[in-house]
Amino acid sequence: MSKSYKFIGLGNFKKLFEDRFFIQSFLNTWKIWLINFIPQIGIAMLLAVWFTSTRLKIRFVGFWRTIFYLPNILMPATIAVLFFNLFSYYGPVNQIGVRIGLFKDAIDFLEAAPGQLA
Repeated sequence: MSKSYKFIGLGNFKKLFEDRFFIQSFLNTWKIWLINFIPQIGIAMLLAVWFTSTRLKIRFVGFWRTIFYLPNILMPATIAVLFFNLFSYYGPVNQIGVRIGLFKDAIDFLEAAPGQLA
């Protein structure tokens, strides 16, 4: 933010890739990712083939599909509930904002702006 500065270009990246700790961390991240990713994709493909096969005659296929898909539904629903509770009219965001003087009155963050909904 000052008027005088020294342009270093890609100097920070050069220092970063010369750091042994960064290189080791980078390699460990890739190892963990590969060890996790390959089996996860393999198991997902196996389950997909298993649950879509008509030859296997698996009982309660709909139930098992629901059980396996449930985490994909629960995470967004949980985040929505958390977001709703944090930003509700009596939620902690409004409580803290009013107490520290950031807001004059509580704000209804979840209410549509006037004229926004028909």
